Amino acid sequence: KDYIKGRCICIALFFMLVTEMFEIKKFDLNNIITNKNLENQSIEYLKKNPCCKAFPNCTHPKYQSDPNLWTNENFYFLNKKIYEIICDSYNKILNIRCNMWVYYQEQNTILEKPEWHNHVFEDNDHQLSFLIYLSPTDLGTMFENESKISIITPETNVFYLWNSRINHSPQVGKNNKNRVVLAGACSIYL
Repeated sequence: KDYIKGRCICIALFFMLVTEMFEIKKFDLNNIITNKNLENQSIEYLKKNPCCKAFPNCTHPKYQSDPNLWTNENFYFLNKKIYEIICDSYNKILNIRCNMWVYYQEQNTILEKPEWHNHVFEDNDHQLSFLIYLSPTDLGTMFENESKISIITPETNVFYLWNSRINHSPQVGKNNKNRVVLAGACSIYL
């Protein structure tokens, strides 16, 4: 019993340390996203605005849009809310520059190995990244910090926010359904 109790305490301390190393904040957006058909709008945006000129021969994940979704009028209500959340996190009105894009994985596709990356897009110490799962999925996102791996359990229409310097990857595995995610990065000028 003492061994099991000690092991449980060690496991609990490990998870506390991982959480203290980096923080992923969650904000429920169901009240503003529900009934907005963002999943289909995102896929349509992706079809019209592919990631780059090299598509489909690009080296990054193929099924993502250009980074200009932030300026699309159909997503303005969401961008406004994201801006409010970020300003509230700093307790002041901020000047920010954001990129946002659609990341898409088709049903029955398999991600066999992690695609580690971060969203640092300019030389600024204050950058935050985010994602919102628009479709239900069992596969979350893996985060790596100081050789520790943490995986978030995906919740639909929840806004996840973290420091852009943290490496992350879609979780490895088979997608049983289409996976539609909004991802983004914001540079904050203090």
